[in-house]
Amino acid sequence: MKFLCLHGAYGSAKNFQAQLSPFLDEVKDRAEYSFMWIDGIHETAPPDGFQDYFRAAPWHRHIKFEAANFLKRIRQFPQEQRAEDSIWFLLAGEQLIPAESLTEALERIFKILDEDSEITGLIGYSEGSMIAASLVLEEQRRRKEHGTLRSIERAVFFAGWPPMAVVDGQARLVLLDSPDDFIDIPTFHVIRCNDPYLNSSMSLYTACDEDCAEMLDHGQGHTVPRGPRTMKELITVLDKFLDTNKDFQFEDN
Repeated sequence: MKFLCLHGAYGSAKNFQAQLSPFLDEVKDRAEYSFMWIDGIHETAPPDGFQDYFRAAPWHRHIKFEAANFLKRIRQFPQEQRAEDSIWFLLAGEQLIPAESLTEALERIFKILDEDSEITGLIGYSEGSMIAASLVLEEQRRRKEHGTLRSIERAVFFAGWPPMAVVDGQARLVLLDSPDDFIDIPTFHVIRCNDPYLNSSMSLYTACDEDCAEMLDHGQGHTVPRGPRTMKELITVLDKFLDTNKDFQFEDN
């Protein structure tokens, strides 16, 4: 399976490769895995004081970011009992992403998929998970409304955020409370129970079909796991997940 890999906010293709290097070292001789890496569209810079955390420049985002108070609020991420309530509280009514920016990011990936039919999987980290999940939902919508064939059959999410969709000209979060459709392909969610943004990962998980969603809790925070023991466990569970779902087919393709 060939995966398109989408880094997190203030990341890059190069940095995401470095983050996943222990995993890549383990699977480099296995023909069933191949990868494509891309930078986000928008070159940017991390908030003051976070440059070292996000590794070396240049830094990129897949989307524009215009919520004025979001960075301040995310540092005090609410821990409501229901994950979806935390996300709604965090946004506080703000339009997080311009619809045009979300559409631009998704159209760019659709162009990549059109040019490389071997890509049937997505790997996303944080913001990249949100873009990956949003793309799967948009593929579902296009298939339903226009009969367009779908490309993405599996998705792997590290420290995810819930998907978004353009509805009535606005980019809106798709949560358990509000989706017209849930993500219907097999999904593999790599989370950490003490991640300060755990509720964002759980909101993504609950937007997916629970019958074909697998979860792995690793031993670190809002990061891509790197420890050798954790990496072996991750690969074991991922292999089982892919094998269990090897016969998955789109119901309407």
